[in-house]
Amino acid sequence: MPAIVSGKKAPDFRLPGTDGKFYTLQEALAKNITLIAFYKDTCPTCQFAMPFVERIYQAYKEKGLAVLGIEQDDKQRTIEFSRQYGLTFPALLDMENYKTSYAYGIDTVPTIFLVDKNGEIMLTSVGFVKDEITELSKKIAAKLGAPAFEVYKPGEYVPALKAG
Repeated sequence: MPAIVSGKKAPDFRLPGTDGKFYTLQEALAKNITLIAFYKDTCPTCQFAMPFVERIYQAYKEKGLAVLGIEQDDKQRTIEFSRQYGLTFPALLDMENYKTSYAYGIDTVPTIFLVDKNGEIMLTSVGFVKDEITELSKKIAAKLGAPAFEVYKPGEYVPALKAG
């Protein structure tokens, strides 16, 4: 089953975070648009892509963007992954038979969804596609009424594509 595409409704979920709190999509959307990133600590493409998600989070969190990372590993590995790659957004654990991952049609990680306040998926990105991350930043900026953030640093080598 492929990942849910733009224009579809994002399934709600309730997942524990590594911080001991529970998070739901509904609560995040009550505040503003939400970026959901599914990943796994052993995935080299996730290791490459998640720091870019963190840059987006840092650029827009004060403007109201919520980011929820959904990890497909245990709590300790998830905590270590966040530490190693400098991730500060909430890391949630999809440990109950990957129920949330299946609800979103995840068969490749990383998979990223941008969800509007009404619960509609605005963008779906599977694997790492440089132009899609740029588009993601522009869509977030437009929705939040903020200047667009350049995700990639000048002179930084970023391949156009990295399969998940």
